[in-house]
Amino acid sequence: MTQSVVSEFKPTVYDAIQQFIREQVDTRLKKALNSSDLSVSDVMRSDPVEKEVEPEDGIETTQEEIDAYNIVRALVCAKVDIERVVMRDTKSYCGILLDDNNRKPICRLRFNGKSIKRVEFFNDDADRVEIKDVKDIFLFKERLLNTIDKYFQ
Repeated sequence: MTQSVVSEFKPTVYDAIQQFIREQVDTRLKKALNSSDLSVSDVMRSDPVEKEVEPEDGIETTQEEIDAYNIVRALVCAKVDIERVVMRDTKSYCGILLDDNNRKPICRLRFNGKSIKRVEFFNDDADRVEIKDVKDIFLFKERLLNTIDKYFQ
């Protein structure tokens, strides 16, 4: 292969590769459009709620944890912007943090047990409290606000 042969075939090979890529993209688009069972009107009429997909790491965020997170956000909104309150779920507990910082936990929700629900608070001494229902978190507003105050000192 000489330089003149390479330069002669270079545009042809380039055009062939571009044509091949275009054909592959066209084929995939046609397959996607033809194999779709849903029309646009079906998609527009479908339920907008997304289905929760359980991740492969074994962490499952339950509706109770989400409800408790929203309650905590509502309780501490007097002291901090609710955008700063973040939920981070793990296998053993669901942590509610300030500024998405592990060093600023507001509380931990231990709802993974079958019958016992506990909330762990981070005041001067970390203590766990058993609750019967997620709504019981409203009773601990002062503890949550004291924890927030501790981070601003």
